[in-house]
Amino acid sequence: MISDIMFNPHGFPSRMKIAMLIEFMAGKSAVTRGLVHDATPIRFNEKNTAIDNFRRLLELGGFDYCGEEVMYCGMDGRMFEAYIYMSVIHYQRLRHMVEDKAQVKSTGPVDVLT
Repeated sequence: MISDIMFNPHGFPSRMKIAMLIEFMAGKSAVTRGLVHDATPIRFNEKNTAIDNFRRLLELGGFDYCGEEVMYCGMDGRMFEAYIYMSVIHYQRLRHMVEDKAQVKSTGPVDVLT
């Protein structure tokens, strides 16, 4: 399996991506059980949280309740020393990268201030 995108776990708290972690759990439980989940926020409450619901579905599917997987190196077959959280998620890339916004001028004077 080849990942399309990888996240550094230290970036989640600083960017307030806690809902994305819940979406990881929902996506993995939906794919493994062949379900479509209702993602309406008001469906859950303090007694029945989204995390508890998706954790229960992951356990019913035979997966770790946190969604962590044992992964192996594709080159030599050794097991990685850390568990890896792997899931299906929708991710939209915004156009805020430097190379996307860069404008190049090939002729005329260049002003370093602009």
